[in-house]
Amino acid sequence: MGMITLGPLSLPIVPLLLLAGMITSLAVARRWPAMMPQIERAIYSVVFIALFAARLGFVILHRAIYAQAPIDILDIRDGGFMPVVGIVAGVVVTTWHALRKPDLKRLLLPCLLAGVAIAAIGGTAAWSLRAPVRLSLPATALTDIDGKEMRLDGLRGKPVVVNLWATWCPPCRREMPVLQHAQATLPGAVFVFANQGETVETVRKYLDSEHIAIANVVMDRKLEIARLAGFNALPVTLFFDAKGNLRNVKMGSLSAATLVDELRGILPDGG
Repeated sequence: MGMITLGPLSLPIVPLLLLAGMITSLAVARRWPAMMPQIERAIYSVVFIALFAARLGFVILHRAIYAQAPIDILDIRDGGFMPVVGIVAGVVVTTWHALRKPDLKRLLLPCLLAGVAIAAIGGTAAWSLRAPVRLSLPATALTDIDGKEMRLDGLRGKPVVVNLWATWCPPCRREMPVLQHAQATLPGAVFVFANQGETVETVRKYLDSEHIAIANVVMDRKLEIARLAGFNALPVTLFFDAKGNLRNVKMGSLSAATLVDELRGILPDGG
């Protein structure tokens, strides 16, 4: 489902929705003090197993990628979840609790339904506020790190990935090697790295110190692309199809697996 922006931060939506739902369920459970310990244990098991299953489903789908760096499985900051798998797991665990302890059934269900309602409302709100629906490659003339002019709308003809980043942004730095590798291995797409508001000297110093060799680094000193796209947090990656139309937006840090997911929407073979 992606990320949600809170000020300058981007956080994965699925864990936040589960947390909101769990807090609501626990609040409703306070209506039955005598049964509260049992209800709490059941709620915790439903939520955590659902979260684990949603992450596991995503990891299995991209198992070849995660096999190269298994530690990345634990890093949920990329927002890599399969909500449907988590929902199914939650229903299974809830059913198990209801069948195992019938006296718990009539109390547990209202708690979980209240939590599901809050999570659904939050998910709907996040979905309605997600990416700009209509945006094309902007006719913005930017200069690259060498001082040459680049017009983004002149890149039509190939899918274009525009990454909005800054050297001071830890998630931007974390995802840079993933994007660098993609640029080097996916000639079917154009990757543009639009630095937000910094100087050429700052960017050069960072790239040199980290031994990062990437093409199409442009200086968006006035934050024009971020303003057009409607975002104030970093990093943000915009995915345009070959006709120059925005197909998706990824807020927050990309991993190799989440990048593959996003590229499916703009590359004929998914990359």
